[in-house]
Amino acid sequence: MSNDNILDGGDTLIDTNTHTPLATGVLSTSINYSGTWPRIYSQKYLIIQVTTLDDGNPYNNTNASSIITVYEGVVANPTFNIASGSYNASKSVTISMTTPGASIRYTDDGSNPTSTTGSIYGSPVTVTSPATVLSKSTTLKAIVYRANWMDSSVSENNYTLTIKKICFNTNKERNDEIYIMNDDLTGLTRLTNDPNNNQICVISKDGQYIYSTRLGSSYYDIYRMNLDGTDMTNITNSGSSSENFASISPDGSKIVFEEQVGIYHEIYIMNSDGSGRWNPTGDLINATKYQPSFSPDGTKIYYSSDRMGSTEIFRMNIDGSNVEQITFFNATTHAPNHGQ
Repeated sequence: MSNDNILDGGDTLIDTNTHTPLATGVLSTSINYSGTWPRIYSQKYLIIQVTTLDDGNPYNNTNASSIITVYEGVVANPTFNIASGSYNASKSVTISMTTPGASIRYTDDGSNPTSTTGSIYGSPVTVTSPATVLSKSTTLKAIVYRANWMDSSVSENNYTLTIKKICFNTNKERNDEIYIMNDDLTGLTRLTNDPNNNQICVISKDGQYIYSTRLGSSYYDIYRMNLDGTDMTNITNSGSSSENFASISPDGSKIVFEEQVGIYHEIYIMNSDGSGRWNPTGDLINATKYQPSFSPDGTKIYYSSDRMGSTEIFRMNIDGSNVEQITFFNATTHAPNHGQ
């Protein structure tokens, strides 16, 4: 410990100007020290921020004018019980510390917490995705602090929650109403509340909308609403027939559905906002086509039809060409779906 004029010959930190012990805190003094910072003496840390130097070399100088902060110790960094990563269910993140008598502050908005800013940690932090989105990224940052101790470094973990949502209808309130909940069975929320039946819902591929069938005065129409149930809009609005069983294309741009035309059901395709409606099966007459769904690659439509007598499963290109029967059970067979 040669060249260390801030010691009194033992391990007590002293002011070289007054030769009195250094108290915990911040002070200005002149020092002559050759070494690496921080150094610990008598369980106290000496942190030096050099402001001016005689020779510009912090490791070989005399009487450097410096700001000196003395701490009783350095607080250990906080830790998280759940590693950074992508998850498909809400997570309860515990932030831990090992320094006795210390406290934790944290943020979840990307900003850095300090000993005076950020939320005071008292219980596990729930990382989840709100009802209005399917995916959310959250950055948790935490710091541990204790009076007269040097703050810990900021620890950071990043979580991406891709929460699978389930929509369904139930008549537990007498009318059929649409509900949504997370795949982990949390967040059950009622989305519709009106005297008309709301049925057969499907969530858009981008997680922005729910498409459902709603009964009007006489006919069913396909409606679109936000994931929280707001801005419910009739996107078929034919007024003279019922539309049902919407299926969304893999890229989210198209919707295929069935429409009842007289005693028969026809298949229609439209854009996801309800525009550009057309009938790819118009060449088939005197037969019912219903419960359509897109193939996983979006190039074909599968549906049920009784065009050959019994109801069987058929498929065709999305332009209506290359119609082929793919089941031959001679029995009622319907509702094809790839489980996309």
